[in-house]
Amino acid sequence: MNKSLREMEAVIKTYSLSHTILCLHMSFNRLSRLIPSPETFIDLLLFHGITLIVPAHRYGNQVHDVHQLKILQNGNDDQPEYMNNPQPYSGDMDPEEISPLMGIVARRIAKRGTSHIGFHPENAFAGIGPAAEKIIKTQTPWNVYAPYDILMEDTQARIVLIDVDLSKATPIHYAEMKAGRNPFIRWYKDSTNQVKPMRVGGCSDGFEQCRPYLKDLESVCQTGLSTWRIYPFQAFINRMSDLIGDFPEITRCDKPMCPRCRDSIAGGPYFSFFSISSHLLKGDHSFCERGKVMGIKSSK
Repeated sequence: MNKSLREMEAVIKTYSLSHTILCLHMSFNRLSRLIPSPETFIDLLLFHGITLIVPAHRYGNQVHDVHQLKILQNGNDDQPEYMNNPQPYSGDMDPEEISPLMGIVARRIAKRGTSHIGFHPENAFAGIGPAAEKIIKTQTPWNVYAPYDILMEDTQARIVLIDVDLSKATPIHYAEMKAGRNPFIRWYKDSTNQVKPMRVGGCSDGFEQCRPYLKDLESVCQTGLSTWRIYPFQAFINRMSDLIGDFPEITRCDKPMCPRCRDSIAGGPYFSFFSISSHLLKGDHSFCERGKVMGIKSSK
């Protein structure tokens, strides 16, 4: 085993990461100078019984909204008049369609035959390892962050950021929900060509401003030139949720007219649940079961 792999082994041992669930967000650029390939990195973590959960987002699958539902404060002032006509979404995803912004490790995980990819047209998660299937199968277009509910029940789950900052930490969108913000609603075509709602994250460009309030939860270590920041998932979400609730402006990005920051800070979209359910819940559409919906306010 070369020096770089020994350093990774030391991190795994020092921070008791074996047989845990890691919500991983990373850039492989610096690590690639020491570790031969993303596969070597992934295999080492899997060897230690670690479950990896990564973003597998892709874009370009939205269609125009259903205007008669009158969804307000939805962060989509800049929605283009013309959108591509994407293929209906049936749950299948070609890993090649995953955005390069997710990083090469996330893309390689999604390509593996033993990985699992969530049921979401745009903001899917991918997972690999012992607990991956149980976690990933909870995701639906409406309950976009359902996988994080399982991580909140696991006191050993961690968030690991490798050479990226908090603007890449998708769990903060989940903390926003916990703080009372509603995720934005977008639309896609299902396998029967019907237009259905999905919920997605908002702007994350201002999230790094929260870091000073997380210092006591943060473990920082070096592997070669690569910097790892490790947080306990449960404590991270609770801290971020409280912080967003107490100081909503802390997540605002530096774009003065950002419609997603403006509307998210105001609480996110609101609508009549009766309107959306009567329009969309004819038949068995479990994406929007009333008992499982988080943070929905009814407009008058």
